[in-house]
Amino acid sequence: MLASPSEPPKKSKPLHRRPSLYILIITILFPAVLYLTLIYPAYREMSPIRTINNAGLAVNTKRAWPKWPNEVAAFIGAGIPEHAIAIDNMAHLFAGATPYDSNVMPAIGKLRHLQSLSISTYRNVHLPDDLSLNPDLKKLNIFGEHTNDRDAVVIAKCITLEKLNIFVAKITDKAAREMIKLPNLRILTLRHISTITDRGMTGLGHTSNLTSLTLASIPLTNLLADEIRNLNHLTHLELEELKITNEFFKRLGKIKSLQSISLYNLNIDQHGIRTLARNAPNLKTLEFDSKMIEDPLEIRRLAREFPHIKFN
Repeated sequence: MLASPSEPPKKSKPLHRRPSLYILIITILFPAVLYLTLIYPAYREMSPIRTINNAGLAVNTKRAWPKWPNEVAAFIGAGIPEHAIAIDNMAHLFAGATPYDSNVMPAIGKLRHLQSLSISTYRNVHLPDDLSLNPDLKKLNIFGEHTNDRDAVVIAKCITLEKLNIFVAKITDKAAREMIKLPNLRILTLRHISTITDRGMTGLGHTSNLTSLTLASIPLTNLLADEIRNLNHLTHLELEELKITNEFFKRLGKIKSLQSISLYNLNIDQHGIRTLARNAPNLKTLEFDSKMIEDPLEIRRLAREFPHIKFN
């Protein structure tokens, strides 16, 4: 049947329609609102670090991971009020001191459940005197060229310390002698301390619980062997950029407890390595700088002579 002349011709339907407002809400806005209100807050609660304020303090006092239910990690920056870090159950603290952080150190000293502290010193900003009153402090990492005898005196009073790591410092022999006598110390690392000599290591051999010792970029000589040979529980030794020679291992003598040793940038050759290998019957791993033994044949001879040692 033909269409009436008075009826307008019908328009064909478009193949694609623009999405309506409802579709836009369902596909874009609703998921965004859901993420911001439910998913993201839940994610932050599961995160091991939760930001508390804008001053640089990040801490999570809730049970974040079942493996470490009581662990609290924090980073302190500048301008934090003293009460901001007075958290009773804080266990682990990472702090970077600045010229404006003189109020941070006293607050750290008030923490009584602190187990580990990693901190960098600055001019006139040092460890708080009452840090030694913390009965749970086991690990201390301190960095900064402004670390000096004042900090060493505080460290020497922290008798619960088991692990001590000092990187770049200006500590004298007198303060170092007191610091290395910590009765519970098991791991000691001293790096880039040009102010300590052999006199500063006097008494190290009486640190009976020491199992790991790392000394790097310190002007120590062969006399150091007289202290190390008395460490009956020492299993790992790392020496780097010291003033020792092959004579060091002759003075060291028998050291039965040693299982691994790392030697870097030392004036030692294959003769010193051979002396060490003979005097350490339980040695399993020996790492050394390639400059110490440039001839690969010498390394092969050592490997054949001491098959129980892994040379790296």
